[in-house]
Amino acid sequence: MDGLNVPQLRQLLLELRQNIMPAISQHLSASTQLLNSIHASAQGLSMAELLTHHPSIPRRSAQRHVANLVANGQVITQSDGRGTLAGTGTIFNNLQA
Repeated sequence: MDGLNVPQLRQLLLELRQNIMPAISQHLSASTQLLNSIHASAQGLSMAELLTHHPSIPRRSAQRHVANLVANGQVITQSDGRGTLAGTGTIFNNLQA
């Protein structure tokens, strides 16, 4: 029989769970954390304020996550002169901030 046998498949699945899934979970949880903060803010948040709430998330990563949230319609931009983020009601108009 060509291909992987059952013990090899089990080992491969174990390696996937140990090595790949935590990285995926971490990525998803950062987006979720940012989204929750944005939705929790009554006035919206600037990128600087958002980063203050989440110091463990690098600035560029946060910008990518926010851009994806905007693209998915979970957050919208509001141009108020300071680039405010908010849940489907306000957000971030300058990803370079």
